[in-house]
Amino acid sequence: MGLYTDPNYFEKQAHYQHRKVKKVIKAVSSKSKQPAPDEAVSETSTQVEPESASRDIHDYPVEPTVDEFDESPGLTQMTQEEYDAFMMGMTVEQYRVYRQMVLENEAKRNRQKQPNRKRRSPEVDLLLAALKPLCFALVICGVIWISIEKDVPLKESDMNDTPPIKSTTETTGGGGGRLVPLQPVPIQNGQIVTYPSGDQVAPLTVQTAGGSNFYIVLNPIDREAISNGAMSFLVSAKSAEVDVPLGTYEIYYAYGSDWYGKEYKFGENTEYFKCNEMFEFTADDEMVYGWTLTLYKVSNGNMSTDIVPKDSFPDI
Repeated sequence: MGLYTDPNYFEKQAHYQHRKVKKVIKAVSSKSKQPAPDEAVSETSTQVEPESASRDIHDYPVEPTVDEFDESPGLTQMTQEEYDAFMMGMTVEQYRVYRQMVLENEAKRNRQKQPNRKRRSPEVDLLLAALKPLCFALVICGVIWISIEKDVPLKESDMNDTPPIKSTTETTGGGGGRLVPLQPVPIQNGQIVTYPSGDQVAPLTVQTAGGSNFYIVLNPIDREAISNGAMSFLVSAKSAEVDVPLGTYEIYYAYGSDWYGKEYKFGENTEYFKCNEMFEFTADDEMVYGWTLTLYKVSNGNMSTDIVPKDSFPDI
């Protein structure tokens, strides 16, 4: 409840203060009418000055001095609380409510000024106490390890900050030994690298698992194939279909990631293989017969392959 919710508040305050003033004036007036204790009352009539007589007859209030006001036993004494309420124009009850609000606001401000520090739980204190020896042990182990590393001599390879250069991406320049980085060559699926001299009439389908590029070489075996010539092409997808000459051929293949050309193929990481079967491409008056070559493991497969060294791979 607020202090000024009563619509007649100020009227009541004025009436209250007026009664207080009348009470003080009455106490002062009664003090002025009392005779001094050490004066003797004379029964004989005395000469009274007109001004004094007039003041006694009409009972005008006399303004007391400071000493008379302090020594008056009949003067109503106010407490400090009543005096503060009177000076602020409030009743005692309203002054008490006002003081309570002031104290609450001061306590609220003091709480806001204090930092909000939460007390750690006992579990956290116990965990921190257990971690201290562990951290100390780790520091000791680190110091010992550093001291051991200082005593171990460095190897020559450790002192070389230059990383080794892979030959898979380098070649020897014509100027005499200078290393030149290789550049990958873009390819297309089914791209012919080496063209045969004979007609390409028989179908050859190559299927892979994907993820790598393949270089397929058809090496001629019989007289017809030799007359038609060798052939090579690239496979960069899961399947490629090309036409090849008639005759009997050995099939070699290599695979890798980036194609650097027929000379370097897929670089140093190229892997070389040879199919253990002979592939005969023939034709009659009605049809041309070809092959489907699957270069990954399948169930019930009828072809095997062997790894061959780079020098045994046909250079055509």
